[in-house]
Amino acid sequence: MFDTFLLILPDFLLIALGALLRHKLGFQGEFFSYAEKLVYYVLFPALLFYSISQTSLQGDETLLLLAAVVCL
Repeated sequence: MFDTFLLILPDFLLIALGALLRHKLGFQGEFFSYAEKLVYYVLFPALLFYSISQTSLQGDETLLLLAAVVCL
């Protein structure tokens, strides 16, 4: 139960931070629209590319991933 709480805690903290920025500091909805596009189209793909490039593939893992790619 506590593990589940720790898994979803960062999500709720980000939502709370967004609400704080919007209401207390006066950010408009348009700012969040552009921020979402930045994250979705630029930052998230960069994070995925970096994570994949740092992964070490050895032995059976490589064959399993290669088989998955070929099946697609």
